[in-house]
Amino acid sequence: MRNGAAAIVLCFLCGPAIPSARPRPSPATAGPHANLRLIADESTLEPGRDLDLGLLFDLEPHWHIYWINPGDSGEPPSVTWKLPGGFQAMDLEWPAPERLVNGPITDYGYQGRVLLIAPVRVPSTIKEHDVAFSAEVRWLVCSDVCISEKADVSVELPVERVRIEADVQSRGLFQVARRRLPQPLPRNWRVSIEDEGKTFRIRLNTGARIRQASFFPLEFDQVDNAQPQNAVPLASGVEVDVQKSDQLLKPLQELKGVLVIDGDRAYQVTAPVKRG
Repeated sequence: MRNGAAAIVLCFLCGPAIPSARPRPSPATAGPHANLRLIADESTLEPGRDLDLGLLFDLEPHWHIYWINPGDSGEPPSVTWKLPGGFQAMDLEWPAPERLVNGPITDYGYQGRVLLIAPVRVPSTIKEHDVAFSAEVRWLVCSDVCISEKADVSVELPVERVRIEADVQSRGLFQVARRRLPQPLPRNWRVSIEDEGKTFRIRLNTGARIRQASFFPLEFDQVDNAQPQNAVPLASGVEVDVQKSDQLLKPLQELKGVLVIDGDRAYQVTAPVKRG
């Protein structure tokens, strides 16, 4: 009796078990050659605290989707959000792409697994106990042929006063994606761009030698995507010659893009174009 009474008292003091909050995603949408899920970087939704949602693409080998500038062909994924009142989805954040060469065509995009992050503004007052985020996503998945796809995805988060991080797997996916996002140039770095007639010469001064660099333009028809880029290491940085597009019919005042250096560091580049 004494042991039984102690157990009853202990259970009374502990109270009922409270299940840990978990986001409720919809099942992954399986299309030809690509699966898509909507995930969140937190397991709960805290009023007034913004969060990141992510469109997670898992692609079959040799198939790809496109960057915001797809290159010579294709089109990037697009999303139409269905959010409760007071919530606002910001523009997608695009990890640095890779060059995808198929014969005479060179595209910019992603293979394997890629997470496109969408920051969401969260209101300070939320009346619901659970909030559902939904999106209609359209994308083009390509290899030797291209297939147009559309899917509805969603995730539901419980509303709590304290933040609870997402599970380890989801946190890892967001960490990898954030490391691939192009960053602003450090304040002590300098970039200059010169019009050399048939090429743009991009010079990055970092104060240290850079072995390799690739440039990805944000706008269409400014550079010849298929032409190899000549990167020359310098004692204080790197110099990259990028062939102009034959579709570029007037001088550029400014060139915008992403510069990937030494294989894994991506930076936002915007600079006026000087005449050589």
